[in-house]
Amino acid sequence: MEEKFGIKTLFFYFYQRVTPGLVLLILGANLPKISQFVISAGNVNPSPASIETINRVGNILMAVVIVFALLIMVLGVILSFVKYVSSTYTLGDYALTMRHGLIGRVEILIPYKQIQSVDTNQSILFRMIGLSHLVVLSAGNEEGRGSGIKGDEVFQVIDSSIGEYIKEELLKRANLR
Repeated sequence: MEEKFGIKTLFFYFYQRVTPGLVLLILGANLPKISQFVISAGNVNPSPASIETINRVGNILMAVVIVFALLIMVLGVILSFVKYVSSTYTLGDYALTMRHGLIGRVEILIPYKQIQSVDTNQSILFRMIGLSHLVVLSAGNEEGRGSGIKGDEVFQVIDSSIGEYIKEELLKRANLR
């Protein structure tokens, strides 16, 4: 049965893809204040007509930046959801199977008998929010797959509780315990 990587993983995908749009939205909403700061910092005394032109162009630019930021955020939410829905793992009878991708579907099959070790890694941020990386070291993989280290397959972002469950199951099924 195909399983997902946990709801925390979905929220992390949202965070990754929505943050740039959010930063752009904050900058766009503050463009008038930023332009006034730049004018005052430059010790320039523009004419009232110049100020009116600057304000008009600033308002148009602000609207464009805000619309663009909202589009980035909506697209980020959609792409995050698609990535989450299309990424699964299966602990089968003889192998761990990882699948990801919607159009270009990638399937990685790691037989239990080839698994040499299973590790979880957590940065400080991941530890605080309950996420981890799961690294499965297996024999016979080609150079350049997974994380780029020979013989690795990595769950880049996975809910820590699910990662621990997979780790325990893989260690048990690979007879490493």
